[in-house]
Amino acid sequence: MLLQLGVAEPLLPSIRKLTTEDQLLQFVDCVPQLTSDVLMALHDGKTVDEVMEIVTAPVAAPEPVDTTDYAAAVARPSTPVTSDDEALRAILAESFARWQVFLHPTQRKLADNTYNGPARISGGPGTGKTIVALHRALHLAIDLPAGTTGRPILLTTFNRNLAADLRTRLLELAGPEHTARVEIVNIDSLAARVVSDADDSRRSTIGQEAEIREWKAMLLELGETRFSAEFLAAEWSQVILGQVLGSRADYFRARRPGRGRQLTRQDRDVVWQLTERFTKRLADQNVWTWQQVAERAAELEIARADRATAASSDSATEQSGPGTRYRYQHVIVDEAQDLSPAHWKLLRAMVAPSVNDMFLVGDTHQRIYDNVVSLGSLGVNIRGRSHKLTLSYRTTRQILKLALQLLHGESYDNLDDGTEDLAGYRSLLSGGEPELVPHVTWDDEQRTISAQVRAWLGDAQPGAVTQTGGRIAVCVPTRALAADVLATLTADGVEAVEIGSDGPAASAGANAVHVGTMHRFKGLEYRQLIIAAASQGYIPRGFLDRIQDTDPHRYDRERKKDRSLLFVAATRARDALVITYHGNASPFLPTQL
Repeated sequence: MLLQLGVAEPLLPSIRKLTTEDQLLQFVDCVPQLTSDVLMALHDGKTVDEVMEIVTAPVAAPEPVDTTDYAAAVARPSTPVTSDDEALRAILAESFARWQVFLHPTQRKLADNTYNGPARISGGPGTGKTIVALHRALHLAIDLPAGTTGRPILLTTFNRNLAADLRTRLLELAGPEHTARVEIVNIDSLAARVVSDADDSRRSTIGQEAEIREWKAMLLELGETRFSAEFLAAEWSQVILGQVLGSRADYFRARRPGRGRQLTRQDRDVVWQLTERFTKRLADQNVWTWQQVAERAAELEIARADRATAASSDSATEQSGPGTRYRYQHVIVDEAQDLSPAHWKLLRAMVAPSVNDMFLVGDTHQRIYDNVVSLGSLGVNIRGRSHKLTLSYRTTRQILKLALQLLHGESYDNLDDGTEDLAGYRSLLSGGEPELVPHVTWDDEQRTISAQVRAWLGDAQPGAVTQTGGRIAVCVPTRALAADVLATLTADGVEAVEIGSDGPAASAGANAVHVGTMHRFKGLEYRQLIIAAASQGYIPRGFLDRIQDTDPHRYDRERKKDRSLLFVAATRARDALVITYHGNASPFLPTQL
């Protein structure tokens, strides 16, 4: 059976000697990819028939390979993305826009299934989580009861530009009629609207940098040195606001997943007093943070849900109007790992606990914000309804190998008090090897970037311009670097546009090259991608060296976020990936590809 599944015959005696999981994990690190994939799939509990279907058959050669035919090997193109999977081969011949909403037949049951409560789909980059979420939205829209009005389905995510991309892709997939039944909005905008609808506090909202400045100013005025501004800001937003804790006693009982530093009861008392002072400080200035907005929205929506529960138990008031009803029939969340506890409390209160109420997709290896949660403690019970995708339909084997190296040495949670890994994660696509290009200076690096972009644009076939347009991108660590790249490309006659908070400018031409910071690339996909300035001091950020000894927990947390950010960027490319740097390379990069 192992031979039929593609295991290399000379390895059978060694396989027979494997008796522990540790031995298996060490063994699969040094054997051919197919043998590794087959053994891991069997270890994960899949049957022989399932392994044949999802592992062996997609990569089986259509005919015997003559390993001595070097002329055929040389003639075979090495740069285009290829696949032996029939469904993938068909979609690769289509436009890039159609490929972006392609659902592999093996994923269909996840999108169309009936779930008796919240369900979660996890998996590495390119495994189709977002595609499954989009097809889930279409399935639910089609399945709405006759006579349903409004937009009873919510599709939400953390980033505004990703929400804009989801809207574009759902239109491509579902058309305007079904898309009109789906509310597509990023989570902070949704929270702000809930607060605004309630005619609540009319305050200005400040970002994280302004918040940290206010914390530092207050601590300096008080002469408080026991806690840093960064620690207090995170404790306040993630634990106190994130869990909507309304009292000192609630805070004393609260769990603090992912916070690292342990706090005594006396410590918590001090932290609570400091956060009360800080809240008053912001109120006096008539400002608040996005986390405060999320907390207030959660409070308002929980009250609304309580009214809905009361109404459902009293048939006389069940039809008393929109004020007593849940806002949505179904909630779908993309990039679920980036939402805070307050966001989850808000969403849980927006949909009645029922069949197909919540559908979550995400990957904690791609978490680039500080939000670590335990869904079960927030009323989102996914136990028994979690599914893991292991086949990548976007990231080629060559790019995937590099991306996995970037995560070496880190561990990740599964949003529910367990751990997550990428065991069995593999690709059905094959393409060119990623390139790592060193430079002495940033000016030298920009010249390489411009030359590579112009070469890619020049390689596009005349009949495929609209497919290539907008599918080339340059990803950098900071906005200042993005401005430099935009200026360089423009000077060299290349149309380029920055990816803003709502995505690329609508006025950008079809052939415009997208340029943006790594945070802006979350959830996006491109044919060809350059990651620029992947240098020590940018990735990870230089300031982390200054806090390694004084705040080791924050150092580890921030460094892990930077590693995940590079992992996210590297897995945005489908056809080609080029990584450039100047000076010293990021320590996250392998020494050679």
